[in-house]
Amino acid sequence: SDTNSVTVETLQVSNITQNSALISAKIELTGKNELLSKGICISTDEKPTIDDLKIQEEGNTVSEYSFSFQNLKEDTKYYVRSYVLTNSGMIYGNEIVFTTSKTTKPTVSTLEVSMVTSRTAVAGGTILNEGTSEAGTFGVYLSSVNQIPGTTDRDIQGIRNSNKFICSINSLEPETKYYIRAY
Repeated sequence: SDTNSVTVETLQVSNITQNSALISAKIELTGKNELLSKGICISTDEKPTIDDLKIQEEGNTVSEYSFSFQNLKEDTKYYVRSYVLTNSGMIYGNEIVFTTSKTTKPTVSTLEVSMVTSRTAVAGGTILNEGTSEAGTFGVYLSSVNQIPGTTDRDIQGIRNSNKFICSINSLEPETKYYIRAY
């Protein structure tokens, strides 16, 4: 058997988001080989090499290691391989394939309007799914003309409580039909 061997194994991809992933690998070294550097390379093409995007660490510590790759494209298939550079050359580990997640918008439903007076009402919505995009605000659009109110109509921001949000509406016209849509 070869008493002078180096193996590197790409272990796993974890913490996958739309634009990042944590990739770990492990080195096993026997014999007189000298470890110069280790790393992980990533590409949208199969069999990535050190000419592709990589994170590298100099030094000769033999261990498990993990690197966090940032600024990846969302909903994209990536190929990753670990590697080591020794005094006798470059050695690549196995390849792992993963796909970054897709951005999804939050979804909401409009709650029943309550506490209606001639000039005020309470409206709001239920957050059905947070989505993966950063939702800044939740609220309702209000119109007495537009049956599907939107960004050009009156906008009342909600106060969030758990998976619901409440909007206090005032300055309404008496005896007027209003259309409300949560966002």
